[in-house]
Amino acid sequence: MSEHSVSLVRLDVVPDSVSVAIADAVRGWLLERGIIAANDRVDPLWHPSAWKPGPGARSAVADDSWFAAFLGTANNGVDIAARRDCYHPVENDELPVCRRCSAPAPRAYRDSYGEWLGRWLDEGAEPAFTCDGCEWMALAGDWAGEFSVMVGVPAISFLNWPDLDARFIADARVRLGGRTAVVRSHW
Repeated sequence: MSEHSVSLVRLDVVPDSVSVAIADAVRGWLLERGIIAANDRVDPLWHPSAWKPGPGARSAVADDSWFAAFLGTANNGVDIAARRDCYHPVENDELPVCRRCSAPAPRAYRDSYGEWLGRWLDEGAEPAFTCDGCEWMALAGDWAGEFSVMVGVPAISFLNWPDLDARFIADARVRLGGRTAVVRSHW
């Protein structure tokens, strides 16, 4: 069986105390709306997340046609991170594209991947890349795509959920604040 997740990640570097406060506020918002509830059956293999779908979870999904089956799915929790981490699309990995001309990320992105990703994760130094096609330059998180690696904090990851509603994603990104990205992972 395969797994998937959708992670909403704040890209801007913020002090640890700020990221903890934002993560707490996001968790409070998700609890208040009933999107999540405390996981009362934590199991390292079956349900490892601290949060499970709550009574209002259906309001966060775009299509609830398989919602009942989703509630019985293993590892269908929500993780809320307050420490910087790497969010990788795993099998979904695709190069991001230029927001101006849709050219794939430049050779520099591909050729030094491990180097710049390590600095971004360890030091918070988000790299900038220049498009080979139109010479547009932007930080890695500003290139278009939901199947590219991102580093940030705080973040919310929805594990094995049905597709999330676009309005819900937009609301959650506003609550994370700053520049945010979506990473869709599959493994």
